[in-house]
Amino acid sequence: MGTLQSVSAKPVVVVLVEDEFLIRALMADVLSDAGFDVREAADAHEALVILQAHQGEVSLLFTDIHMPGTMDGLALVHHVHENWPWIRLLIASGKARLEPSDLPPGAHFVPKPYDLKDTVDRVRRMAIHHTAPPTMQ
Repeated sequence: MGTLQSVSAKPVVVVLVEDEFLIRALMADVLSDAGFDVREAADAHEALVILQAHQGEVSLLFTDIHMPGTMDGLALVHHVHENWPWIRLLIASGKARLEPSDLPPGAHFVPKPYDLKDTVDRVRRMAIHHTAPPTMQ
C-alpha cells in the first residue's frame, strides 16, 4: 500500500508517542501499513524535539497519557494545542478515562487496548480534517 497522501500530495505525518516499546512498535507498523508517515517518540521530550524540527509537516499527534518524564501525554496535548494549533490530537490510555473538558478543543480520546481497525480509521478521519500550518517564514 502506498503512502497516505494529504490534499497537498505530501505524506500525512503522525507523531506517535508511547513509552512502551512493543505497543509503540505495533502501532507504528499498523499506521505505516495504513499509509501514514510515522515518527516515533518514547516520551514527551522526544515528541517535542520532533515537533520543533518538523512542525510544518506534522498532521497529527497520537500520544499515550502515562509516560515517564516531566510531561505526561495530557500536558503534551495541551502544549501542542497552544503552540501548534493546526496539529490534530489523539490521546490514549488503558488506565484513565477522560472527560471532553480534560482535553483541548478538537482533541479525541481512544481507550486501550486498541481496536486496531477503529484506531486507524479514527486517525485517517482526523488527518483528513487536518488544517494546514501557517506559512513558515
